[in-house]
Amino acid sequence: LNDDRLKAQCYFNVGLVFQKLGDFMSADLALAEAIKWDEKMTEAMVKKAFGLVEMGKPALAVPLLQSAASLLPQDPNPHLYLAHIYNNQKNYELALQASLHAETLAPSFSAPHLSSAISLYNLALFPS
Repeated sequence: LNDDRLKAQCYFNVGLVFQKLGDFMSADLALAEAIKWDEKMTEAMVKKAFGLVEMGKPALAVPLLQSAASLLPQDPNPHLYLAHIYNNQKNYELALQASLHAETLAPSFSAPHLSSAISLYNLALFPS
């Protein structure tokens, strides 16, 4: 690991510990530092986004998840988190798009199918 990547990994680990302790504000600061040292550290982006959602700031999580999804196009997890946020924001069409994309990336993984089902159910109950 180069020095910047090592610093990023250290901050990432600290952020994970704070999240486990339920201190999402401190976790957010540590994960921001991790991303500062390694702008392509997608796992820090996803964990930071998770913490932002826990702190009631889902709109701030969306760009992080979109960045993670573009850096790791084969990973379904950023799309699943996006679907969760969009469902909570009652943007069911975007939630369904994100869920379906995750399904194509991981067809044997059950979470994308469940997420799609939730989005379809919500669309049926609350059509645009």
